[in-house]
Amino acid sequence: MGSSGAGKSSLLNALSGYVTIGVSGDIICDRKNICYIVQEDEHGENFTVGELMNLACDLRLGRKQRSEKREIINKILIKLNMNHRVDVKPHKLSGGERKRLSIALELVANPKILFLDEPISGLDEVTARQCIQLLSNLAKEGHTIVCTLHQPSMTTFNYFDSVYVLGKGQCIYQGSPRSLIPFLQHIQRECPIQYSPPDYIIELCDFEGEKIIRLMSEAMGNGKYIYYDDSIQMPFRQTIAEQTALEDSGFTLRNEKISGFYQFKILFAFMILKIMRARVSLLLQFVHHSSVGIFMGLIIWNKGNEGALMYEHMKFCVINIFMVAYTQIIIPVLGYPTEVKLLKKETFNHWYTLPPYYAAFCLSRVPLQIFLNVMYLGTTYTMYGLPMQWSRFILFVLAVQMTSFVAEGIGLTIASIFNVINGTVVGPVTIATFLGTAIYGFDFVSRIPKIVDILLTFTFMRVGCKALIFTLFGFGREKLDCDDYFCHFSDPRVLLKFVGLHKTSFQEQIFLLLIMVIFFRILFYLGLRRRCKT
Repeated sequence: MGSSGAGKSSLLNALSGYVTIGVSGDIICDRKNICYIVQEDEHGENFTVGELMNLACDLRLGRKQRSEKREIINKILIKLNMNHRVDVKPHKLSGGERKRLSIALELVANPKILFLDEPISGLDEVTARQCIQLLSNLAKEGHTIVCTLHQPSMTTFNYFDSVYVLGKGQCIYQGSPRSLIPFLQHIQRECPIQYSPPDYIIELCDFEGEKIIRLMSEAMGNGKYIYYDDSIQMPFRQTIAEQTALEDSGFTLRNEKISGFYQFKILFAFMILKIMRARVSLLLQFVHHSSVGIFMGLIIWNKGNEGALMYEHMKFCVINIFMVAYTQIIIPVLGYPTEVKLLKKETFNHWYTLPPYYAAFCLSRVPLQIFLNVMYLGTTYTMYGLPMQWSRFILFVLAVQMTSFVAEGIGLTIASIFNVINGTVVGPVTIATFLGTAIYGFDFVSRIPKIVDILLTFTFMRVGCKALIFTLFGFGREKLDCDDYFCHFSDPRVLLKFVGLHKTSFQEQIFLLLIMVIFFRILFYLGLRRRCKT
């Protein structure tokens, strides 16, 4: 317990192992018996309470019988008074019910220790008391509950067995709630009758500041002592023999080892369903791709076979590459940072490991991305008046789709490293940088310095443009129409040589894009692993 900025969450993060940067020491505990419930209750908003509980059971209890899992779910929901909300989605739950749902999802694995960061923050007094009473009941059933509170009411305060009060990072009291008033008397501070003791000790820290904090901290040995029965004593420490006896008593839930492939299968099915249920997002993406394709097609209507429009053809390639690059970078930058928080919590609480999640996440996004890109590209390809050849169209889609995969990898990498605010700065800057290199020097390619040409080779939008130009003017395309007296670029081979593509090939550009896809996916994975471990 403590005022804002006292160090409550920092201490809880360190004790649980949830944060490791800037923290030293050892945690003498089996991490598999720990769960951490963060202050923000993030859940799958398009799934019901029952579906989320089933997901938790499938991931954490493995291949147990469905009837056995159903029995476990029913017991937990009845215990938390949530059995009447099974078919309700989380966004329709009250604040207290959302907190109970967070607890219910973790109780599936029957953890020994539950860490909760400010579980009653934002709740009214009645709901807060009900939440703490529930946690007290769980403690009586054998769980150890460790949670942070800001300034609880006296009724809520008395539910706790032990209290650890912080003031500016120092322990100013440790002991039972009933011993707080005698401790205040011990340091010659009398709690007024009209004051609640937890309110009074917090106000002491706020008004008397460093002096009283130093006095109380020295009295408690900064957490080395405990105030018990009107005296300061050394805290009780459980011996290793007693810990072993407790484990041998069968208290620990020993689940079967769950394979990575099983986790992948469950997560992949869940993520596909999650995408399909996000109807507003699906509709917006459909409208975005179809409308941009139609508007662009109207602007460039039937110009694809005109030999005098060399620069228009270049612009057509850049616009297609820019369209997918912008879309696939910005969408993850705006939407994925929230999911990273949920990922960290669930991997920390042993719902699943990172590799199965990563594989399921990446593969689940592929079908929709391909469908939307094909819909968009089919519109622009047809309306531009390009040769109606299936082989050429497939290569056209392949070039843009590979560029799309690279862009998505960049967007996900940014989202895994930065929050939404910083990501919205980094994302557009990244796009602008790559866009500037997309068609740089196509009209003076022979004069580009060698070192610059090598650097341009590794910019994905430029490589995508090159691959797209090959699909438009390579593979034996016939001469373009020419309404003028002379069209220098009516022969596609002349155009390819002018932009310096006669020395390379379509396959080489696709291979470069494939390398970039792999590179940025590795960066994305490393970004996720770093976030999960810190």
